[in-house]
Amino acid sequence: MNTISYGILGIINAHSSSGYDIMNYLKPFREVKHSQIYRTLANLEKDEFVTSEIVEQADKPNKKVYTITEKGKEVIEEWFYQPNAPALLRDEFVLKAFLVGLQDKAEAKQLFNERIKYLEKKARVCNERLDILKADCDGVLTDFQTLEFGRYILLQQLLHQTYVDIRWCQWVLDLLDKDKLNFLTYPF
Repeated sequence: MNTISYGILGIINAHSSSGYDIMNYLKPFREVKHSQIYRTLANLEKDEFVTSEIVEQADKPNKKVYTITEKGKEVIEEWFYQPNAPALLRDEFVLKAFLVGLQDKAEAKQLFNERIKYLEKKARVCNERLDILKADCDGVLTDFQTLEFGRYILLQQLLHQTYVDIRWCQWVLDLLDKDKLNFLTYPF
């Protein structure tokens, strides 16, 4: 099984969910297409890690809700304690930053200014999601054994990392404004 399969199983382990619900849980942390979620759910059901039932809805189309099986619980438990795979960095910006010395200063500054705008938007979205989470929980997380707790700590991590990335871009812009580029340490 792949990582997304385990993530979906973990969400369903917390509470029975539809594919749409799963998409909303994953959206802040991982880009996943609807088709990937539904294909994965079909495979998980085929392998007897989950079961499903159709839930009728009065004013909406019926939905399929998935529930984890004992076999699925065993698999998710085993996976949780396995070592993590190494993190992959697939950010095109990082490669451009590596090659930035081959451009003129104006183009280099533009690259970092655009990144700051992107990061500021990312921070706004993250704060909006935190506000929604706080409202959904009436401003209080009463139990860490919930998906909401995991969502909260990961949104905070994402927000902190975004602010650090903004500071780093501003530091690079300051370097580009200097006539001589001495090897300056990053001001933590």
